[in-house]
Amino acid sequence: MNIMDVHIQSIAQKVRSLPPLPETIIKIQQVCNDPNSGLKELTHIVEHDPMLTANLLRHANSPSFGFSGSIKSVEHAVAIFGMTVVFGFALASAVRNSIKINLSPYGLTPAAFIDSSQLQSALMYHWYYNVDKSKLDVLVPAAFINEVGKIVIAAELIVSGKKDDFQKEIKNIQDEDAIYELERKFIGTNNLEVSADIFEHWRLAKYMIMAIRASLNPLTANDELRPYAWALKIVRTAVVPSGKITAESIEKATEHLTLADLDPSVFRVSAAKVRNTSKD
Repeated sequence: MNIMDVHIQSIAQKVRSLPPLPETIIKIQQVCNDPNSGLKELTHIVEHDPMLTANLLRHANSPSFGFSGSIKSVEHAVAIFGMTVVFGFALASAVRNSIKINLSPYGLTPAAFIDSSQLQSALMYHWYYNVDKSKLDVLVPAAFINEVGKIVIAAELIVSGKKDDFQKEIKNIQDEDAIYELERKFIGTNNLEVSADIFEHWRLAKYMIMAIRASLNPLTANDELRPYAWALKIVRTAVVPSGKITAESIEKATEHLTLADLDPSVFRVSAAKVRNTSKD
């Protein structure tokens, strides 16, 4: 067995050993998948979880989402965001509580990683709300959590003694595809594949998992998945790993928009709005 196979087996074991999702998340997913359930049932579940309630209200009042006025109740927040966006918040919160975040091999703090995931979800929400609202059900939760695999890869780099060498090589890399290549060079896989494996372990929605896998290379995705794949890749490009949106990252994301045959002006307006509010 070569060293890459050893790493891949070790990562697979780390994924299998992750704790199950909290009961609250399972209940929320069931409500979201039940056509006979609605906002009232979802509000009831969230209100019985104090930590989730606090996180949801914090997001609802975050400048990144730009809602006017103060949102003080779960009912109001759920009504504004809708069921699946709330599920995205809940899922991201559960992930952070289930997995110890140490991204030192990537040169990232836990706060930067959380900022990045929150910005990705905010940008996806603002942008795709004006492109195709029906796709937000998949895209917003996926944007929140599609890079969780970095946490498991970082753990493998640390225990295998490769942290310092990886750190030296990644510090000058901003290009997303170059990061995937570096991960493959050291570990034999990339963070999106590991993320998808984690979500399969947790039995999350299959279509979201397929969209995350497809976003590695949207050009090879089938016609049905391609819009989701491009949206995820474009948002990841716009939000740099340190948890910021820059003028340069917006320009780079715009290159993907051309390939995806999407209107750059709609994206630029959304990216500028989220970028400006995130500076507050």
